[in-house]
Amino acid sequence: MIRLVGTGVSVFLLVSLASAQTLDTTRRARNDAREGPGNYYPLVCILPEGIRVEVLKSEGAWKEIRLGDPTVLQGLNLKDKESNLWMSKNCFAEKKGSSPLEGISVPWQSLQSSPSGVAAAIRGFALRYSKGAEKSPQTLEALDKQFFSPQEYHQFRLDSERLREGQVRIAQGGEDAPCSRPYDLTLLEEAVGLGVAAQIAERGLVDDRRRLEYINLVGTYLSEQSGAFDAPFRVFVLQGREPYAMSVPGGFIFFSQGIIDLCRDEAELAGVLAHEMMHVILGHGLKEIEKRPVQIRSDLAMAELESRTGKEPDPAKQDLERFAQEAYETIRKPRLQAYEVEADRCALILLAKAGYDPEALPSMISRVKDFLAEEGASRLSNPFLSMDFQNRYEEANRVIHSSLHNAKGVRNQDRYTANSKGTW
Repeated sequence: MIRLVGTGVSVFLLVSLASAQTLDTTRRARNDAREGPGNYYPLVCILPEGIRVEVLKSEGAWKEIRLGDPTVLQGLNLKDKESNLWMSKNCFAEKKGSSPLEGISVPWQSLQSSPSGVAAAIRGFALRYSKGAEKSPQTLEALDKQFFSPQEYHQFRLDSERLREGQVRIAQGGEDAPCSRPYDLTLLEEAVGLGVAAQIAERGLVDDRRRLEYINLVGTYLSEQSGAFDAPFRVFVLQGREPYAMSVPGGFIFFSQGIIDLCRDEAELAGVLAHEMMHVILGHGLKEIEKRPVQIRSDLAMAELESRTGKEPDPAKQDLERFAQEAYETIRKPRLQAYEVEADRCALILLAKAGYDPEALPSMISRVKDFLAEEGASRLSNPFLSMDFQNRYEEANRVIHSSLHNAKGVRNQDRYTANSKGTW
């Protein structure tokens, strides 16, 4: 604390410090406050819209803030109520658009709670959405992992900058604005995404911490080059040799063992990651929810009814629903193909901005296409493997030749081999 002692120097110092600090107001429905300037720092609390904070300084796209409202401090479960926090600049930007999930009731009252309290609320709603699968509580716990520390990520980022030194990278421009927009992750979106992720994870997660740490480090490095730099993406690996990847709202990404086996270097791994991240950032999953709100709401109502009555799901009914869902996926295939092409285009831009060779993505698309030709796509169980990979390959090359032909990036084959190859 600085005291006025009647000297001009003290007065000047006090005025200078006061002028350097400004006030701002949170504008998102969900505003994450973290221990440091990065999505990989521990979450301290979540603030709702309309909270006034004191901005102490800026570091890149992050702001160090102090909560000055005593009523807000009383509602927070913080060890040190005087500690400074970090929030992204996106928390103070004007909102654009709305989420199709708005209007569905949220199962908690206050967002001013500890991370454990928020996590519990999210898991509670996710259990409803995942239709009460017996393994869901344990699976939800498995999906809430932190694979590395901030110090480990800082070292990875330094190594990445050294490896790509001298390479040509593209800068962000107006033409890639849709690909660089912020990702406004809501609590409800994360809850619904976690419920879907729990069902996907029931296929069997691979538990190899070293490789999972590496894949998530690459994913975090990519996210920092995107408009979703403040949204934590979590990447998991599923058992099975079929080469596919998928993402769901909330930033949950799944790789199969098969898709990793097809990758030959870090740039190709980053290409698949960037593609899945762009599905989330562009809101493709939420757009599908918006296109069928009646089905989503009826699923939620049926899950709640079954949980109250204790009635076991009818296997015949489940088979019929699965058949109907597969038919629905086939009917809307043209729209899904458009999503794939759009995600590829934005992923190429993200790769180039991150310093990776954008040619890595069409290389992976071609390799998956060749695998399907050899194995026979009709014999494989994942419906997304029936996409038109030739169309994706041609469109990706068109983007490279028209917009990214000057971008030169790294492949990082040695680092990939050291961290990802071997027997899972």
